[in-house]
Amino acid sequence: VVKDGQQRIYCQDESERDAAVAQMKATSKRKVEVQRNKGLGEMDADDFWNTVLDPERRTVIRVHLDDGDPKLHHTLFGGPPEGRRAWMADVASRVDTAALDLD
Repeated sequence: VVKDGQQRIYCQDESERDAAVAQMKATSKRKVEVQRNKGLGEMDADDFWNTVLDPERRTVIRVHLDDGDPKLHHTLFGGPPEGRRAWMADVASRVDTAALDLD
């Protein structure tokens, strides 16, 4: 969300964000702020309506899941938490932290 106190522009990626920031800086005398919503719990009611619920503005993407790996599914969604911890530690050890956007 790029906002200046009066106007809000919702962006799906960095290029849209950069364009919105440039547009708002060119047309607004107010301070321009960028807010990242990483999860639904971080949104206020207006942002939630505008990005998730409003049929005129939302983007709906159909997701198809294959059968996947039943053992992995059990590890992540069932079974004891020790399996999940071990899986997360294994995956975390293989993450290229230089490629992460931590801003």
